Formats: sequence, structure tokens, C-alpha cells
Amino acid sequence: MNKRVFDLMKDFGTSKSTKIDSIFDSLLVPRPSRSLTLRDDFASSSPLRCQLPNDWTSRSDAIFGSPLAPTARRVSSIASRLPGTTSLRFAFPGWQRRIGASYQIAQNSSLYSNVSTGFRTPLVDQLYAGDVRGGNYLNNEDIDVQRSINYELGFKGRKALLNTPLQYEVSLFRTDNKDIIGRRDGTYYSGDEMVFDNVGDARNQGLEIWLRSQTMENLTLTLAYTYLKSEVLKHNPVKISYTTLADETYDIVGNELPRTPRHTIDLYATYAITPAWSIIGETYARSGYYADETNMIEMSGYGIFNLQTRYEMHLAKSTLELYAKVNNVFDNQYYKTVFLTNDSNKDDVFDEEDATITVDPGREYYAGLIYRF
Repeated sequence: MNKRVFDLMKDFGTSKSTKIDSIFDSLLVPRPSRSLTLRDDFASSSPLRCQLPNDWTSRSDAIFGSPLAPTARRVSSIASRLPGTTSLRFAFPGWQRRIGASYQIAQNSSLYSNVSTGFRTPLVDQLYAGDVRGGNYLNNEDIDVQRSINYELGFKGRKALLNTPLQYEVSLFRTDNKDIIGRRDGTYYSGDEMVFDNVGDARNQGLEIWLRSQTMENLTLTLAYTYLKSEVLKHNPVKISYTTLADETYDIVGNELPRTPRHTIDLYATYAITPAWSIIGETYARSGYYADETNMIEMSGYGIFNLQTRYEMHLAKSTLELYAKVNNVFDNQYYKTVFLTNDSNKDDVFDEEDATITVDPGREYYAGLIYRF
């Protein structure tokens, strides 16, 4: 297969809006964050923290996900309205588990790890696509639960670097998704028989770094960086009409998941003019990514600069904070997201002209207040 790469910043100048129905957009995709712990979007359990016996280590603890009862999604209320039925009831059991541990290496640093699981059940319009969606869709009651497992190993602490206080957190992560639910012949297929099924497996893995340093008495710098490598591990061959009128079959095993940039960076600089008044500058940037499962349409990366100011007043037992901010100060023009899911312009050809584009609004102004009591 010859790969065709298009720079959408040059090829497109308009925005379209269509229904997005890509199987990969529900997978667990990490993003830069302060907590660095948001890789279980399917489901999460309330952790139970307990101190382990002192003979194991006096400076260690563990987290065990509370064993929730099996969770089931029941579909009777919608399925009972399907043509020719009076009542249908299905239950899809799925356990949500989490276990983790941390070890204090020194007074100001610790090592931690955790493993968690999640799941996603098939929807009514996937089980009974023929009845609910109609057209060329077929029913399939044999769809299994989609499952995920997440691994994380991290190191965090604080220290002085060149007489400057530094807080840091570094973590490695991997999330495996198995039995992904999607259309059997791919997101882009619209042939005679369309059916939902468990179509394959995927993996997200990478590195996250968070740093904070007070370089001057009134200046604090905060950096969040994510390196993400996503990959389709197993998948049915996908069928599409890409730049031709005949259906073509593509093997997407080994491809990157769509809309998953390799690099994302977020840098904050906070300057305190007074204890109550501060100015915050933010630089956000992300690298390019593929807009489709076949990795033929590439989205350019972008970077923006945001600026805000905040003033906090204490009123008896309450606090009033005034703020004003400008997003995308330099009014950079870019596309925030690009999707390709179907032949949206109905020309019997699936190509770059079928993109659904979310265009950034440009420079934005905000002002407001926050009252806490």
C-alpha cells in the first residue's frame, strides 16, 4: 500500500460537522496533567489505602481497589421498543480492580506503581444495529465486553537544584485495550453487510514528566510533558473506498491510533506581583498526528500562547478572586482536531475531502470572578 500524506493546514480551508463514530476515540489516551494518573477512563474504583505490616517496610504503603460488585449495563428499556420484541434483558459483568504500592526511598522522594483494569460494554445500537440503525446493518448478540489494563511505574519527590527548589514526578505507563468494539470491516466501510463485533487490540504507552521550580522569589515555572506511542496490535482488515470507486482492503496492524500526538508539552510561568496579584503565561504545543486509522491523512502540530492575570481578596471568612485572560494571544490559525469517518460529501470516494474539522476560534477573551465561602 502506498501511503499518501496530506498537510491539512494547506489542503483545507473550511470546517465541516458530521457525526463522529471512530472506535479508537474511546480508548485510554494519556494527556499532560498535574496528577499524572488519568489513564482509566472506562471505569475506576474508589481506592482503599492501607498500611502494610511493619515487617515488610515501615516506609511503604499499598492501594487496593475496593472489590466492587460486578457492574452490568442493562438494555431492556431501549431494546423492548425494537420492532417485533416486547422485552429483552442482558447483563455484562465486569470487575474494576486497582492495586498499587509506594516506597519512600528517602525523606523527599518515593517510588510508586499501580495496576488497574477497566471495561466497556456493547451498546444497544451495536448489539441490534440492524433493528436500531437499519439499512445494511446486521444484529450481533455475541459481542464481548471490551477490556483494558493499565500499568504505571513512577518516581516523585523534591530537591534543591543549584540552590533552587524543585518538585518532580516521572512516570512510565502502558495501557492495553483488548476486544475493541467496532464495525467488523472498519470505520469506513459502508457495504452490503455492516455488523459490530470485537475487532482487535491496541496499546498506548509512554512517559510523563512533571516539574515545578521557583526560580526566583516571585517566579514559579511548571512543566508537563507527555511522550505517547500508540499502536494497533490486532485488527480485522479494514475496507474503504480511498481515492477510487472500488473497495480496497488495508491492514492497519502496527499503525498509530488516530488523533494521538507523540509529543505534548505545557509550560506555565507564574509571576506574583504581590501576594494577591499574579500574572500567568502558558505555552502549549503538540506534535502532528494521523487523522484516520489507515495513517494516510496527517494533521500538522501547533503551538499557542495564553496569558491571564488574577487578583485575590479575602473578605472575612470568604475569598473573592477576579481574573482576566486571553487565549491564543498571537491569534495562530490551526485545526484543533481532524476526523475521517465516512464519505461525508457523498461522492463515492473516501479521501481528504471527507474530513471533519474542528477549527480553533482564534484569539479569545475572558473575564470573571470566583467567590469562595
